Amino acid sequence: MNKGSKGKKASQDSSVHDRSIHEKESSDLPLRLKSAIGDEPVAAFARRAGVSESVMRAYLSGEKRPGLDNLRGIANAAGLSIDYLVTGRSAPLKSDEAGGNKAEDTVAPYVAANDFVYLPLHRNVSASAGNGSIVWDEHDVDYLAFQSTFIRQELRANPKSLRLVRISGDSMERLLYSGDMVMVDTSITTLQAEGMYVFRIDDSISVKWLNAMPGGVIRVASENAAKYPPYEITREQADDHRFQIIGLVRWWAHTQR
Repeated sequence: MNKGSKGKKASQDSSVHDRSIHEKESSDLPLRLKSAIGDEPVAAFARRAGVSESVMRAYLSGEKRPGLDNLRGIANAAGLSIDYLVTGRSAPLKSDEAGGNKAEDTVAPYVAANDFVYLPLHRNVSASAGNGSIVWDEHDVDYLAFQSTFIRQELRANPKSLRLVRISGDSMERLLYSGDMVMVDTSITTLQAEGMYVFRIDDSISVKWLNAMPGGVIRVASENAAKYPPYEITREQADDHRFQIIGLVRWWAHTQR
């Protein structure tokens, strides 16, 4: 997510210095702010927005209304448009704002509005050659809306950790096909239980079933086992950073063909 404006003290309340939002326009602003912050601690969100925690709580309670400076910082931190925060009438996703970054420059991994969460759909994710870091394509991305109750209650996931990606290849056929979409929980980067994971080996990224075996061995299995037999990753391979779990697959969907 974008960081809040810099060069000013976090404790400064810009509403003292800037023109305040009209009272009628901002009557539902606290609700939109609460939705934007979601499960993130208020103090952490306030720091990213460049606002003190006490001031942010005053905005959330409706005791104060943010001025333009603080509103811009809040919109940047939330990945939302200023107009949406003020009026609730425009599209929630952030576009060009004066003094802000373009939406395609920094993609927020989580955007909330009303009863929905907007998850980024990345058209490409790859392993960076050499250092094994994961590269999410932040310039070719779209958003899909999910009901927040489905994410939190049915999937029991934090939407801020979720990303959507499309798979390729036929190794998971009969369950997943090339072009299908999976929801990856990037907060889970260790093998906690048998399940479907997105992971990296060297500079290759795969979606497979993973299962922990005795001796620290990880068994890797494809749905299309006749063509792609199971194999094992040893503890040594996992420990030398050749292997990295990117996240647990929480949900998937087929693409109409």
